[in-house]
Amino acid sequence: MIRSGAFWAAILVIPLALAACGSSPSGGAKPGGARPSGQEPTAAVSAPPPLSVRTGNMTQLFATPLLGNAQSAEVVAGFRQDMILYDMSQEGRRLITPVTDYVTGSMLKALERTISDFKKQDLVPAGTDRFFKTAVVSITGQTATLTTCDDGSKYTEVNPATGAVDPTFENVPLDEQYVFETWEMTRLDGHRAIASVTFAFPPAASAKQCLP
Repeated sequence: MIRSGAFWAAILVIPLALAACGSSPSGGAKPGGARPSGQEPTAAVSAPPPLSVRTGNMTQLFATPLLGNAQSAEVVAGFRQDMILYDMSQEGRRLITPVTDYVTGSMLKALERTISDFKKQDLVPAGTDRFFKTAVVSITGQTATLTTCDDGSKYTEVNPATGAVDPTFENVPLDEQYVFETWEMTRLDGHRAIASVTFAFPPAASAKQCLP
């Protein structure tokens, strides 16, 4: 989940760029999204994913229904699938097969960084995260751009053994709980993969629509 403090630390120092690559748990890249042998267990991939998905201690909500246009609906369905695998990998604190086929470029590097940080801090994602006002901005060739509001007001992180909540999330400012995100996606082996993301926080004009 992208509300993680570990995620912000990772994504803000990694250049945002599209790239079709996979990665091993140790960080070594493998071309073509090849799956590292250490990715177990395997997560089933099906489309479209449901509007509410529980991954361990966290619930991911997709509050925007699939769009009527077939191309746009395919992009949104792909985004849901990508985020579910991303969340599962954070929860499991390892790259879950087939996440490297659905998360690529700077997003894969950010995922590897958050997994490492979750291990060091002995934390996993918890609570509820909600994507809403999701829209497809453009579809051009092998790429697509999707925007969404991200409501992390009920997101937290916990120690998986004790259930103790990380106090970092007790007093998060409102303008950090609601974020406007722009996702760049690419096509890998016939499906959509998330490749990069940029953020806008209130009081930015684009982010104001995300506030309650």
